[in-house]
Amino acid sequence: MSEALAPFLVFMPIILAVLVSIVFGSIVSRRTLFFIASTFTMLGLQGIIAPSVIFTFMTINLSQAITLQGFYHSLWVSALLQIFVGLPFLWWLANGLRKP
Repeated sequence: MSEALAPFLVFMPIILAVLVSIVFGSIVSRRTLFFIASTFTMLGLQGIIAPSVIFTFMTINLSQAITLQGFYHSLWVSALLQIFVGLPFLWWLANGLRKP
């Protein structure tokens, strides 16, 4: 993985929240509330997924520092789970905040 892609994967929750807010901005009744809820949702997913995934890519010796490759793997898995878990939740949230 290139080092230029790592910041994109780290900031992916915010990028997805902005994109989803732009797409669903015309159908939700409170755009700001939807953006804040979607940002916190995606950051929460990343906060739960990335640390738990990184232990699967660590070596048996837990006293060693986490390798850069393990960090990159955790970012990829976190990004995939954000797409497959987070986007359906944001779609559900947009339907809940739909204009009457």
